[in-house]
Amino acid sequence: MTNERKSCLFCQREHLLLPIKQEYICDECLNEGNGERMMQWEALLQKQMNDYKHFCKRCVKVGHSEDIHQARVSGRKLKSILQFLEVKKKHSVLIRIKRIHKLLNTIREADVFIEAFEKREKENKIYKGMVKKVTIKRKNIQKELQSQMPFIMNADFFHDWEQFLSKELAFYVLTLEKEKRLNEYEQRFSHKVDAYHKAVRMHGKQNSKSIEALHKVRIQSKSLRYIYKELSELMDQNFTSEKEYYKKIQTQFGAINDVQDWLNKVKQYRNKLNASKKEIGYVKKSLKIQLKEMIENVDLPQPND
Repeated sequence: MTNERKSCLFCQREHLLLPIKQEYICDECLNEGNGERMMQWEALLQKQMNDYKHFCKRCVKVGHSEDIHQARVSGRKLKSILQFLEVKKKHSVLIRIKRIHKLLNTIREADVFIEAFEKREKENKIYKGMVKKVTIKRKNIQKELQSQMPFIMNADFFHDWEQFLSKELAFYVLTLEKEKRLNEYEQRFSHKVDAYHKAVRMHGKQNSKSIEALHKVRIQSKSLRYIYKELSELMDQNFTSEKEYYKKIQTQFGAINDVQDWLNKVKQYRNKLNASKKEIGYVKKSLKIQLKEMIENVDLPQPND
């Protein structure tokens, strides 16, 4: 048997080594890298976690729609930054954030639906009936959130978080090539835009394959928007145009996703409403027309166009 020689990932020294993930970093390199750059990243991540913890606790206590929204946004920002650092998908912190997001997402969709349909209640009794049904469903999901959240965001979660900051973060930050990583994200986005245009050429804008491709563009735009927002301070660069570009895409296509969700909910509850097929058909037709117009008006240029 041979003894494996351990050395620093950066300078190849073989003494005063700190094990980080599957690699080793010597004390000198770690101290050098633990300067202002490390403090900035740690401060950024800890602020996001503090916000996330605050709003998640409010979700359990109060459950107001704005708390749900802010908790969801905080979690998405935190997840986006960790993924940008290339933290593994199966990391315990990311797994728990995803579990929480799944619960929050269902409630947020219900809140958006209720707010939109309350404004239409006078137009048709279907809208009022749908608001009642979804409000009941929302209360049940809120109870599920209240019962599950304490077991997800618990002492183990925050212990893993502290371990990540103290023993793992340095590895991710010291090995991160920000410009290269940003370029990877941009290329990924461009490929999704190309896939959308290809689907439109082959099937038309209204085809399900084109709509699915558009959804993937929207998801990628969210990540890029959050990344550029947070990196603007860390990199001391002005990313205003990039942030605005991806925000515009996220907002426009998010509205399309909302109308699709509303149409699905009408189909889901149609047999539970005190209304005729004709009345339900009228609402479905109205939403389909709205969705069709929105999809037809999609204008998706390449980022550099």
